Amino acid sequence: MKAWTLKEILFLEHHYKTMTVAKIAQELKRTKSAVQSKANDLGLRKLLTWTNEMDKVVKELYPIMSASQVAKKLNTTKNAIKNRANVLKINKSGNSGRFQKGHVPANKGKKMSPEHYEKSKHTFFKKGHHPGNIKRVGAVKMSRDGYYVIKTKNPDKWEYVHRLIWKKHHKQPIKRNEIIVFTDGNKENLAIDNLEKIDRNKHIERVRNSDGYVSYLISRDDDIRQEILRNPELIELKRKVMKLKNLVKNEN
Repeated sequence: MKAWTLKEILFLEHHYKTMTVAKIAQELKRTKSAVQSKANDLGLRKLLTWTNEMDKVVKELYPIMSASQVAKKLNTTKNAIKNRANVLKINKSGNSGRFQKGHVPANKGKKMSPEHYEKSKHTFFKKGHHPGNIKRVGAVKMSRDGYYVIKTKNPDKWEYVHRLIWKKHHKQPIKRNEIIVFTDGNKENLAIDNLEKIDRNKHIERVRNSDGYVSYLISRDDDIRQEILRNPELIELKRKVMKLKNLVKNEN
């Protein structure tokens, strides 16, 4: 399979939302499947405006056809069809799967009989009960964003470990507009000399000026970004373009 060039990827990222896959494939002299596969790798999404006619097709066909079949008829993805069906509140049986407005539960207003209570009371949660899988205070885990967090209070209060380490060492509070960053970029390196307190706005400015962030603005493809990082003149050119855009924006 022919490798994608930087020029091709930039063309794909720029035109994917407004051009058809077939047209992009024609311009790049690639197959439609190759273009779609690369767009998926880059996380690109098309702008899709749902019309009444398209909604009608989903309502009529989704209950009796697969999402892939409906997507093929509307020239979109199966995930787009599933999401739209969810918005329209329809499922494979043709109804919403929810209680209709005005529905009255069969046991509404009825009390549990003494017999049923005696049979089921052993299954009730006792006062102060804690689930068996609850984490103890002091438990440490990795958060979804890659930071170590520690449980400091029940029932479910967690704090960032690196912030607690910094506060304990310096005996100072961390203001709302301040954050603690890792100077070497490694979130698992909790050594105190690797932790730096910085103003949030200064941190944002620092990140936006970093080579990694600028390369990401050029392309979201990891291989292409690595190639860009090996060519600093491309990053400097992008910085100049960004600076020029800001100047034009401020003048207007």
